[in-house]
Parts: sequence; C-alpha cells; structure tokens
Amino acid sequence: MIYMDNVLEHLDDPITVMGELHRILKPEGEVKVIFPYFRSVWAFIDPTHKHFFTVNSFAYYDPDHIICQQYDYVDTRFSVKKIVF
Repeated sequence: MIYMDNVLEHLDDPITVMGELHRILKPEGEVKVIFPYFRSVWAFIDPTHKHFFTVNSFAYYDPDHIICQQYDYVDTRFSVKKIVF
C-alpha cells in the first residue's frame, strides 16, 4: 500500500510520479491518494499547490474508464476503486 496524503498537488510532474509509484508497487498493491478537490477554497489558497484535481483526474489511468480509452496520455494504468469527497 502506498499512501499519499496531500502530496501530489505540490509536485512538479504528477504523471511521472504516478508512473514511478506504479513501477515500485507490488502486484495487487494499492495506492491511496488524498488531495483537495479543485473547487475547494483550500485548493487555491495554498501558494505551494502546483496542480488541481477533479473526480475525473485519475480516469486517464483507469483502463475501464472511457477517458482512458479515448485519450492515451499516460502509459501507467491503475484501476480506480473509489472516489470519496
């Protein structure tokens, strides 16, 4: 299990980071990512936030999602199990 709590929005290249997480993750492992929702005031008041995420931001990694099927932006594939607000 890899647990990222309010980290990804601070990094320069989240796509590369997700690729590295996929590389080091054991088979059947899980990644839990927590970040502020892009509509939250907390997402924008922090000047160290470099990226903002929505409910569909990780759809590009999920091969079962239509966004991933239509837009091949990333090589990394994760199944999105749950989205919680």
